[in-house]
Amino acid sequence: MTEEISPQPDATAETGESLIHIADLHFWKVVYNPVRLLNKRLIGNANVWLNRRREFLMDKAEPYAEHVASLGIPQVLMTGDFSSTALDEELARGAGFVESLERKGLTPVLMPGNHDVYTFESLRAGRFRNHFGRWLSTEESPYGKKLRGGTPLVLVPTVCPNVISSRGRITPSDVKAVAK
Repeated sequence: MTEEISPQPDATAETGESLIHIADLHFWKVVYNPVRLLNKRLIGNANVWLNRRREFLMDKAEPYAEHVASLGIPQVLMTGDFSSTALDEELARGAGFVESLERKGLTPVLMPGNHDVYTFESLRAGRFRNHFGRWLSTEESPYGKKLRGGTPLVLVPTVCPNVISSRGRITPSDVKAVAK
């Protein structure tokens, strides 16, 4: 979690049509077991050790959840990077954050980010769905969702693991499905 300017409550919050967008929480865990570093997680772990552990302050998560809930906006769109390297420990902390928002009365809508499916192994293991499945759509991607108040939202997950990077992709068939 990084320090940012906080949004202020707005008059449309009462209608249920407003939402807050949260992304890039990057909960992290430094890995010391060399067996767990035998894939691109070695690069990600180095990034956590050198940068993210000072940039993403996990002890700020609960105060941030309190602030978000205090705004009175009932919906939160979370577009991923709950984790830094798709470890179970990181994803569990991210799911705990989502549960905290839900306990405070917010309705979470979410999809994974590129770091949530950081390795091919984490994708094969279904790690993100294991931790966040109750908040994910069962529809094929892309999929639509109506927010409170009826506002349509189209979610297009573009994440996929890569050998070195964490870039996503969108295919021509994804573009056609969105247009449809």
